[in-house]
Amino acid sequence: MRHQVATVVLGPILMRQGQATRHKITLLPEPPGDRQGTIGTGPPLKLLIIGDSAGAGVGSAHQTEALSGQTVQQLSAHYTVNWRLQARSGSTIPAIMRHLKRLGNEPWDWVVVSIGANDVVSRHSLQQWRDNLDSLRDLLNERFDQPRMLFSGLPPMHLFPAMPQPLRWYIGSRAKEFDRELANWAAGQERCARLAMDFPADPDLLATDGFHPGPGLYVLWGEAVATHIRTHARP
Repeated sequence: MRHQVATVVLGPILMRQGQATRHKITLLPEPPGDRQGTIGTGPPLKLLIIGDSAGAGVGSAHQTEALSGQTVQQLSAHYTVNWRLQARSGSTIPAIMRHLKRLGNEPWDWVVVSIGANDVVSRHSLQQWRDNLDSLRDLLNERFDQPRMLFSGLPPMHLFPAMPQPLRWYIGSRAKEFDRELANWAAGQERCARLAMDFPADPDLLATDGFHPGPGLYVLWGEAVATHIRTHARP
């Protein structure tokens, strides 16, 4: 209800600020670098990373500095990692599902998911968010042989300097609601978990656009993902 009232009262302001912010945060490209490969020594581990611009590494100079590169680097000391990155800027859950349907059916041990920010900005309702999470879970189970799924929590968008007030408050409070819903949803699922984005609230960890992760944040994120996988990997 609070957001519905805010949308009516602040609608014109939020729209103007949203258009300006959207233009600003689409200037950074997805970084170059490999999006699939095999690396490391040890037991085999098949890893698929899917998602949005953060999953695609926007804000880093190369994929080795991004989420995929940092995660695979950490895991490669313990596993022979066969990995693939399937992420695109601007993706919501429905867009990700369309991209995944173009992939062949293949078993993956783990699927790491970076999603949510665009769903918040796209003004999807909480009910749509829940329904889309169910649909994505079903698709991953059906096509990829019931992998373990690790959903990264939504970032603290209320702290993003790229967005002026009151847009920052509005988007940030919606992101908190979506993140709480994701945590509740994941807790009730088999083979699903949510990774809390409890990283330092340091603007220096963000990219130059004040919205996407920077290299320092990707290091922390990749370490957290790799630690979770190592801790919960099947023997």
